[in-house]
Amino acid sequence: MIIGIRKQIRHHIDSAEEVVEIWKDACNHKIPRERLELPPYNYTFIEVPDEYVETMVAEDFNDDFTFNLEKYNKRLYDNESNELRNQRDFVCFQVINRGEPYYRRLTESQKQELDTWYQNWLDVTKTRIIPTPPTWLDVPEYNTLNSFEMF
Repeated sequence: MIIGIRKQIRHHIDSAEEVVEIWKDACNHKIPRERLELPPYNYTFIEVPDEYVETMVAEDFNDDFTFNLEKYNKRLYDNESNELRNQRDFVCFQVINRGEPYYRRLTESQKQELDTWYQNWLDVTKTRIIPTPPTWLDVPEYNTLNSFEMF
């Protein structure tokens, strides 16, 4: 897919920053491409494989506007790792941090299962496998909305 990309200065009240803008539907726009390559638009047009277009962001490009697959994959991997950490915080730590009165009620077998489950959660960013809780354990249900604070 052909996309448009450009650097632009964004002015704030007390500062300015250089940002990269991506125009994902540039090839469907009514303004002629030649005009979009000149001021005030200044877009550079590049081809990017279709499978990356929906999820790419400005940070996935090099300074010369070439698409950097390594940056793209690293960003997706980091985002997935953060989501796994959020899920671990929500599901696992609510159980593990229940305190001594809770643990005194568990059998040795249950403590061992819980310890294994906990270790699997600690390793989740390496294994990429979400641990299955012991059958006797009631854990909170997680969805991506749990990872955002609601005000």
